[in-house]
Formats: sequence, C-alpha cells, structure tokens
Amino acid sequence: MNKKLLAHALCAYVGTKSVLATTMTRGEYNDYRGWQIPENEDPTEQGYLVEYVDGGKPNDERHAGYISWSPKDVFEQSYKSSGSLSLVMRLLH
Repeated sequence: MNKKLLAHALCAYVGTKSVLATTMTRGEYNDYRGWQIPENEDPTEQGYLVEYVDGGKPNDERHAGYISWSPKDVFEQSYKSSGSLSLVMRLLH
C-alpha cells in the first residue's frame, strides 16, 4: 500500500487495556530481549516494558502476556496506575 493510500485508510480508535509495566530504558529493553539496538535509536531513552495481560499471544517465555516497549511520554499519557496489587495478582492468574 502506498503512503497516500495508507493515510486515507487510517481510522481513529480509543481503547482500554489492563497492563503490567515497569520503567526501563530503550537500551535495557533491547538487552532484556537479547536484541542489538539499532544505530538510529537512543538507548538512554526513558520508557516502560509493558505486558499486555488481557489479550495477545505471549512473545517472550518469561511473560504470560505479550510484551513491548513504550516511550515514557506515550505510556504516561495512556495509562494511570491502578494502585491495586489484587488486580495484578488477578491478572497474573
């Protein structure tokens, strides 16, 4: 699909996800995954390792859900702490 068609194909969505997360730089995340960081990425960029526990096939054997990395500003604009350990325990089981 060319860029012009892709721009016309994009739709807006608003969603709700339950996630587990911990602070981690982009470089730390790449190390954790066993990946070499690309030259055009800043390994010191602040962010979060995010585990999606309410959907998504696991992509790392150390986690029950799908994991990814999110830049700090993007994550903090999207998620607020539930402050609930019982929620975490329920999500993990």
